[in-house]
Amino acid sequence: MLMSNASDIVAELLERIGQLEGLIVSQDLQFAAHTEDARIALDTAWVQSSLPKVFLMQVGFAMLEAGFVREQNVVATYTKNLVDFLVSVVVGILGSYHLAYPDYMESHVLFVSSGPDHLETRLSFATHILFQAAAATIVSGAVAERATIVGYMVSSAVMASVIYPVCVRWTWGGGFLSQVDPPFHDFAGSGVVHLVGGATACVACNMVGPRTGRWDPLRASEFVAHNVPSIMSGTLLLWFCWYGFNGGSTGALKTRSDAAVASNVYVATTLAACFAAATNVLVAMCYSRRRGGPDVLSMCQAILAGLVAITAGCDAIPPAAACAVGACASLVCSLANALCIRIGLDDAIGALTVHGACGAWGLLSVGLWHRERGCMFGYGWDQLRVQTVGMLILSGYPAAVSGIVFAALKAGSILRVDAETEAKGLDSRLGQQAYVRSRREMWEVGTMADRLLSIGISPEQVVASLEALRDYIYRPFSPQAADNKLLGEVDDILELMDYDTGRQIDYFAFASFHKKEGGEAARVLVDAIRSRLRNSSRVERRQVTTRFSQEKLLCF
Repeated sequence: MLMSNASDIVAELLERIGQLEGLIVSQDLQFAAHTEDARIALDTAWVQSSLPKVFLMQVGFAMLEAGFVREQNVVATYTKNLVDFLVSVVVGILGSYHLAYPDYMESHVLFVSSGPDHLETRLSFATHILFQAAAATIVSGAVAERATIVGYMVSSAVMASVIYPVCVRWTWGGGFLSQVDPPFHDFAGSGVVHLVGGATACVACNMVGPRTGRWDPLRASEFVAHNVPSIMSGTLLLWFCWYGFNGGSTGALKTRSDAAVASNVYVATTLAACFAAATNVLVAMCYSRRRGGPDVLSMCQAILAGLVAITAGCDAIPPAAACAVGACASLVCSLANALCIRIGLDDAIGALTVHGACGAWGLLSVGLWHRERGCMFGYGWDQLRVQTVGMLILSGYPAAVSGIVFAALKAGSILRVDAETEAKGLDSRLGQQAYVRSRREMWEVGTMADRLLSIGISPEQVVASLEALRDYIYRPFSPQAADNKLLGEVDDILELMDYDTGRQIDYFAFASFHKKEGGEAARVLVDAIRSRLRNSSRVERRQVTTRFSQEKLLCF
């Protein structure tokens, strides 16, 4: 009896133990599931918190470009930055995203469910279109002030459809550059985003040609930044956004290793930008012996150059090396700027140098200072060779494709605006203006003064001569009139001039309401006046012809 009770107790105890074990296993599974969900949620929150910063880069680029261009092109500059984002989204949803990432081909982002099964697809798509828009907007700054909005929209569509996604496919999308040994390394896009955009911008600048008068020394004062605070604000905003651009590219933050990578990204990004700016200031002080402070425009470009360069290796380049990357990027930017000026390549905001040249340098710097494969740390030259090949591919392919596209746009006369629109500003096409009061008149006055000084006439002399003619107010003149009427009009004009006061009349101002015929009318007027003065019976009139030379006629 006792043995039977004991066996029952043992059996019951074993059953309870089994139930307890099952409960523990069930709890472990639930905990593991909850832990995995928490990790996915953390990674998703990390990336999603970075994407708004990447989107704000469009605002930063717009502010930067609008500050560099002349004020009659500000609205058009903002419009292009808005348009390229819209084009990027539309083209991305139509297929460029799946071209870049063929692994997601079976689950089109338009038709996937809103559940957690396709979370990665939606997040990847959002990242893709934002990075794609950043690459496209690089071109807008380079060809500012003379490229048509329609032509730019076409180029943005080509960038978003066949240039950027193909380059992504070869690198981040699992293509051949990611499969070589050692693999090509471009963490956040020095090559895929910035070099691709810079190479396209270089071809665009060459095809569209320089702005009218850009290399005329007498018009140099026209092509200066019109809003320096906008440039500086845009630079600071872009710097802030770069932490989302580079930091969000880690894609994860669920482990201690992920956090370590993210922290290195932040530190390297900061150091590269700061040392690029410091190098720019030191070189300017030593080389140009600048007084009164740094050149803030050049310093802003240096900051962006450092940010672009470190983007490729900010996850794997140690902080000390990041300082060197930024310092060298500043020098690369300055040399590239000088080269562009020397060969006559008109880049309105320096996009070719900042994004193109420094993007290429950023790729090479990975081969030098990658902490596990860099040649400067004794790991051989393999990584540097791979980076060099990748740099050539990511610059050559965009240049070839964009060359065909821009040549076609140029042949169709839809690449560049006409001369009159360029002179008025692209904002005139949109029927908008950024400012109520314009400084364009001041530029015209300055240019006129430079022209006068070039032939030995000071503005003060012109004012004095006009004051001498203050009694003559808009006398009508018809160069097409018959000879007798024409000479009569000239005699009327000469009668208004006072020859007896002893004041010299050195200049004559002529105003025409017909731009195309103004020069011919002025020539007829001058010839008629000189003829009447030369044949006049009055000595004082004949003496005027010795002072009234053809070169001193001003046509307003």
